[in-house]
Amino acid sequence: MTRRPVALAAKALGFLLIVALAVGAVASSGASRQTGGYDTTTKPIVKLSAAKQTIKSVVRKGAKVRVRVNVAQKVKVTASAKGKKVGSKSKSFTGKGKKTVRIRLAKKARRAFRKSNRVKLKLRAVGRNNAGRDSDTLTLKLK
Repeated sequence: MTRRPVALAAKALGFLLIVALAVGAVASSGASRQTGGYDTTTKPIVKLSAAKQTIKSVVRKGAKVRVRVNVAQKVKVTASAKGKKVGSKSKSFTGKGKKTVRIRLAKKARRAFRKSNRVKLKLRAVGRNNAGRDSDTLTLKLK
């Protein structure tokens, strides 16, 4: 008869120990669920750069843009021509660094660009994390 209460007490003690260890691990990691555990106390900074490109290459492959960030964040790059959105692409960054983003144009935009001699493509990048947001713009003159 004395075995049953001892077994139940041992199980309860084991369960409490597991819960305590799990809570301690989550508390000590300092990780945020929304950002996948990356530091988001620093305000994001986004910078755009791009090499010279031709209309032909942009129509075929898309506009190639280099995005540079200072902390983990999600960046959305939007391309527009004559005030109309012609394409966009999102990229997630796990920390400081650079990535190349290729923005494919919409079908109507590709058709219109093929008939043009010159196009001004305005690129806008918006970076967001829990600490805030930042944006940068760049104009590509395509021939």
